[in-house]
Amino acid sequence: MAARLVGPRGSVLATDIADRLLAYLGEAARSEGLTNVHTLLMDARRLELEPESFDAAVCRLALMLIPQREKALAGIHRALKPGSRFSAIVLSTAEKVPHISESLAIARRHAGLPPAPFEDPGMFALGDPAVLRKVFEQAGFREVAVEIVPSAQRFPSFAAAMEHRRNSLPEMRPLLEQMSDVEREAVWKEIETVIRQFERSDGVVIQTERLVAVGTK
Repeated sequence: MAARLVGPRGSVLATDIADRLLAYLGEAARSEGLTNVHTLLMDARRLELEPESFDAAVCRLALMLIPQREKALAGIHRALKPGSRFSAIVLSTAEKVPHISESLAIARRHAGLPPAPFEDPGMFALGDPAVLRKVFEQAGFREVAVEIVPSAQRFPSFAAAMEHRRNSLPEMRPLLEQMSDVEREAVWKEIETVIRQFERSDGVVIQTERLVAVGTK
């Protein structure tokens, strides 16, 4: 979407710490005939980018998960031109996204752990609009605005929804790695009952809530 917005005279740089995600993005861009998308394997806490060289920055569903978040924000702020804007999308509170919080709780219970305290960094660390605003302001951004956005995740089938769930909760991976195959299967069977609540005749539609923040350098 960003590549289409800037057009052939602009360019988009995508960074991530996971090379497989960048490979997926590169393939997706090529399949759509986009030649202005570039990827760079890089830790968000160590953004080695030319100062004041970008017109905008976007962080989608990742800012709440980054340890030492202030380092990532400092790098983003440094790379932006004066007057440019940074926007981030984060998950709302655990109560507003039960399909995620309940899945995490199921995995923790099977691992013999109490319910998650929802620590920072974590999936819901920036779900409070006031907290998210403060994070932006402390990083030096001004004219910060935060909007609560109800949204929906749509999947063509229950199988597609479960595949997404299996691949989209990094906090579950260390828990599952400690379990036996039988225990892991029990976790996924229970999570299936959570996702079934959102099943419809035309697929799966999961109602959720996100926060969108924007600030100006």
